[in-house]
Amino acid sequence: MTLPTGARGSRLPLIDEVRAQLDALTPKPDGYNVGFNAGEAAGQTVMHLHLHVIPRYLGDMDDPRGGVRHVIPSKGNYLQSAKPLSTGGEKDPFSRHILPLFETANEIAIVAAFVQESGVLRIRAALRSAVQRGAQVRLLTGDYLEITSAVGLELLLALEETTLEEATESGSLKTRVIEVDALEGTKVFHPKAWRFEAPRHGIAFVGSSNLSRSALEAGIEWNLRVDRDRDHEAYTQVRAAFEGLWDTATPLTAQWLASYSRRAQRAAMSRGLAGEKAEEVLEPAPTPHSVQREALAKLSKTRAQGFRRGLVILATGLGKTWLAAFDYRQLWRNSALRHAFSSSRTVTNCWSRRR
Repeated sequence: MTLPTGARGSRLPLIDEVRAQLDALTPKPDGYNVGFNAGEAAGQTVMHLHLHVIPRYLGDMDDPRGGVRHVIPSKGNYLQSAKPLSTGGEKDPFSRHILPLFETANEIAIVAAFVQESGVLRIRAALRSAVQRGAQVRLLTGDYLEITSAVGLELLLALEETTLEEATESGSLKTRVIEVDALEGTKVFHPKAWRFEAPRHGIAFVGSSNLSRSALEAGIEWNLRVDRDRDHEAYTQVRAAFEGLWDTATPLTAQWLASYSRRAQRAAMSRGLAGEKAEEVLEPAPTPHSVQREALAKLSKTRAQGFRRGLVILATGLGKTWLAAFDYRQLWRNSALRHAFSSSRTVTNCWSRRR
């Protein structure tokens, strides 16, 4: 900055000379950043004037907008508007941050200590679409306290098998489980992170959201965004930590799931006896429409007349599957059936305690 005025202009031809040498390289740079550091606050460590001519290449960072402004990472790309923190709740649901990323990422890695049926149902369409597009999706969960839903794991396993048939050559969905009994030094497994990687971006969220509908929608959950460009070291650590866990985890199989289901059922009974509840908020079920209400009324009437079998014929699109569920619900309201289930559960609980 103290260079005499007359000497300043003589430095510009030097930039052209260096650029000519760099342009002769293979591959040839696609652009340049040119500048100098003036003062310790600006990062100068060698206290004499020297110019930096930095060759740049398309794709050498995810989003280069801002150029030399990136010497202060948080100020670099002033055009980027993504919020660094998702706080959840109705005003800022976590799903609003992650669902669009399923549409562009070619690598997706999710670690959720607990997986619930409601969460799998919430992102099932996004998972299927990503795999069909060719994305490689890995999901890691754990058996800590047997809170992870066996039904949720069953949905993931079915989805894995379905997408295997539908996916392109590169697309895949794989699920693995951390078994806490195999962990060294601890029996607690509680991480949550969501990472989405594409040629032009790498984005990870680390925070509190498990894979459940409440964690993705109205729950108060904090998840901090880590961009590969802005904080490459933190992003690399998130990636490496996931890979370390993935390598030690057990692949989800039908055999493993059958064994876990029995354990989870016993754990759920124990929580019930202790007055505890593993909270899961499922998506609200629809109400029967007019055609279904008419069918339900006739089914109820035929049962009252003593018939034990019936046949319902509905046109495609009128909701035969939901009708079956609605009919089961009205059958459940029959007090005899409800009391029989209650008695069965009492016997099962007593048997579980004796074991």
